[in-house]
Amino acid sequence: MVLVIMLNNLNSLKIRTKLIIYLLLPVITILFFAVSGIYTKYGELQDIKSTQKFTEVSITLDDLVHELQKERG
Repeated sequence: MVLVIMLNNLNSLKIRTKLIIYLLLPVITILFFAVSGIYTKYGELQDIKSTQKFTEVSITLDDLVHELQKERG
């Protein structure tokens, strides 16, 4: 019953309005997944930057330890 009422209402709409209604859900879905993907990639970028900083500190400390060991003989 409700479906028949909805179909009757859709039939009375202009073609432009129907197109907007039919295209709205796919566009919203695409936008959702695009934003979700961007958010995920941003999180990965932050992890990579953090790992890079730790690696730089590790290399610096490795050089320091090497120099200290050279001094000890």
